[in-house]
Amino acid sequence: TVVFGSATFDPRGGLGAVSLEQVTESLTVNLLSAYSALTAAINHLTDSDRGGRFIAISSITGPRTGLSGMAPYAMAKAGLEGLVRTAAIELASVGITVNAVEPGLIRTESLEANYGPERLALMDAMIPGGAMGTPQDIAAAVQFLASSGARHINGAVLVVDGALTLTENPYAP
Repeated sequence: TVVFGSATFDPRGGLGAVSLEQVTESLTVNLLSAYSALTAAINHLTDSDRGGRFIAISSITGPRTGLSGMAPYAMAKAGLEGLVRTAAIELASVGITVNAVEPGLIRTESLEANYGPERLALMDAMIPGGAMGTPQDIAAAVQFLASSGARHINGAVLVVDGALTLTENPYAP
């Protein structure tokens, strides 16, 4: 099993405000690193006794929703899900499944450090159940996709967002 972590670079700014160099860095960190990790792991995953698993960490921003000022990040995450679907088809015949987990708003230490209690409360209120997810929620999704119970799941994206993206406007409380 190989799990691609969620290393990220997220330059913020409207279209034209983010430099081409920052866009390139975002694509490199968020997309090209996953491609590199996957292609480097193919032989190891093929030799796995129970079938190899590659699990990418995506985001609802890009593939499922848009958020002003986040075009480079959104482009990369949408591309990552295209890689997942294509790789799933190409690697199925050698016993490798390729899937992604697509987190929504997740209460992390970084999020708490960057936003005050009022903003965090607004973010919690965006979720139909009233609270953002936790890193443990993402870990549980990854653990399931890595398990033998997910052996026939391939090319899928598991959305872990507490139904945020099912709401009319996912980023407005």
